Amino acid sequence: MLLFTAGYLYLQFRRMQQADTSDFDTDAVIVDIPEEEEKKMDRGYINIALFGVDSRQDEIKNHTRSDTIMIVSINKKTKDVNVVSVYRDTVMYTNEKHGYDKATHAYAYGGPELSVQMLNRTLDLNITEFITVNFNSLAMIVDALGGVEIDVSEEEVEYVNKFGSQVAELIGTEYKEVTKAGKQTLNGEQAVGYCRIRSTAGGDFTRSSRQRIVLEKLFDKIKKAGPIKLAKVAESIFPNVYTSMGLADVMALIPGVASYSLASSEGFPFDASSGRLGKASVVYANPNLYQNVIQLHEKLFGTEDYEPSSRVENYSKEINSYR
Repeated sequence: MLLFTAGYLYLQFRRMQQADTSDFDTDAVIVDIPEEEEKKMDRGYINIALFGVDSRQDEIKNHTRSDTIMIVSINKKTKDVNVVSVYRDTVMYTNEKHGYDKATHAYAYGGPELSVQMLNRTLDLNITEFITVNFNSLAMIVDALGGVEIDVSEEEVEYVNKFGSQVAELIGTEYKEVTKAGKQTLNGEQAVGYCRIRSTAGGDFTRSSRQRIVLEKLFDKIKKAGPIKLAKVAESIFPNVYTSMGLADVMALIPGVASYSLASSEGFPFDASSGRLGKASVVYANPNLYQNVIQLHEKLFGTEDYEPSSRVENYSKEINSYR
């Protein structure tokens, strides 16, 4: 069995080395951050941006909003995984053309390159990898891992079915209704429907919480799956995601998956509250950016008394001036 497994994984690895990757320009997303913090991140962490886009099957690279924005930071030494989901309505600096805008819009303006650059620039990060999924690919991932167990509340049942049936129609599958509340295994379309709910109390804040719950459940499934199954899952879903990582890169992470632990999963900004940006008619999540970046680096990298860059300090002052 050991020889069979080793041989299978070797063949898979060789095939994955031939897989196409995106034309993502890593140099375009790199920004200057405090030197000591950058060295620390480079030595000890793998940082990946996850985007879930509000798109149809052929709209995954750009021209669509990223309603899910997550930063996944893996401590290479301890194997701790920290996840921060950035609320889609968070005020961030995009670029000179678009200025301050909702974080979700950056993907529509410039795809993953602008989105990752926005995260790096506004949060003093050094992310150079991303993975983007849409309705179809997320449903495939959930189904490939056998579904996810979710405790669905009474008020959520209606919306799971409303959004889940829309997803099934879009990807051409037959939808199976959720008929009751309580703990149950949701399939791909149902899980995506659950992730899309923001019509209950808390709006996008609770929607982001639901997305993190689904990610946590998927993480548990991945940890329990064997390397052969994970290799098959990776190969089957890879054509349906858009990423800077090759299959060989993903494969390299698989052997250590069982030793990973989800250390934290939180929403950003940590002091999030809704409000208007100056005279704008739309509502934003208005953070105290400077303080939130300090907290972010402590949570992700264990940095005490982090001092944000002068760029972040200026962004924070400008955002505060609009309140």
